[in-house]
Amino acid sequence: MQTLNIQSVAKLKNDLLNEKNTTEKSENGQNITAEIWKKALNDILDPTSKMSEEDEKEYHNKILRKLRQGRRLTTAEKNYLQIHDPEMYKVALRVEMCRKRFTEQAKHCKSKEEFQTLVSNNMSVSDKDPMKEYIQAAISYEAQNIRKTPQYAALPDTNRKAEEKRTKGKKIKIDEYKEKDNDKKTAPLPSENYGSDLKTLSAVLTTKPAFDNFSK
Repeated sequence: MQTLNIQSVAKLKNDLLNEKNTTEKSENGQNITAEIWKKALNDILDPTSKMSEEDEKEYHNKILRKLRQGRRLTTAEKNYLQIHDPEMYKVALRVEMCRKRFTEQAKHCKSKEEFQTLVSNNMSVSDKDPMKEYIQAAISYEAQNIRKTPQYAALPDTNRKAEEKRTKGKKIKIDEYKEKDNDKKTAPLPSENYGSDLKTLSAVLTTKPAFDNFSK
C-alpha cells in the first residue's frame, strides 16, 4: 500500500474534486463527492482501512506504546494518528520536534560530560506539560542509542580533558606552521653573481678537452 504525506493527500483531494464524475448525482439525488473522497482517503492513506475493528484497535495501541517508549513513528503511523487521533498526532509532532533538536545539539558535544548535561537539560520538562512523559521517553531513547555509537566512545570523559585535547591540537598546528616558516627562511638564496656564474659554466662546458687539441 502506498504511503502519502499530507501535501500529496491535499493534491489528491483537489484532483478528485475536479473530476467530472464527482459532480454526478446518485439515484437519491445526493452528491457523491464526499463518498468518493472518503473512499480514496481510506484506500490510499489510512493503513487500517482494510483492518477489522479489533486489528485497528491493536494498531492504535501499538502506536501509543511506541510513543510512550520514545521510539520513532513511521509515516503511516503518523498519518493514522492525523486521521483517527488528532490529539495524539499533536503529541507526535511535538515529540519529533524535541527529538530533532536534541540530536542536532548532541552532534556538537565535545565530551561525555557535556553530553550528559545536554541530556539533563532536555529531560527537564515541566510537570504541568501534558506531553512530559512522551518527550522524556524520546530523549532517553535517543540518548541510549547515541551512547552506543563509536563517535560517543571516542569523546573525552570530561570537559577539562576535551579542553586539554583542543589546546594540544592547537599547539601542534602552531608548531607545524613555525617549522614550515623556518624552512622558508633558511632556504639558500641565489648568488649575487648568478648570471656570471652561468656564463662561466657555459664556457667550461663548451671548451674542448686538452687531448683533443693534441689529436690535431
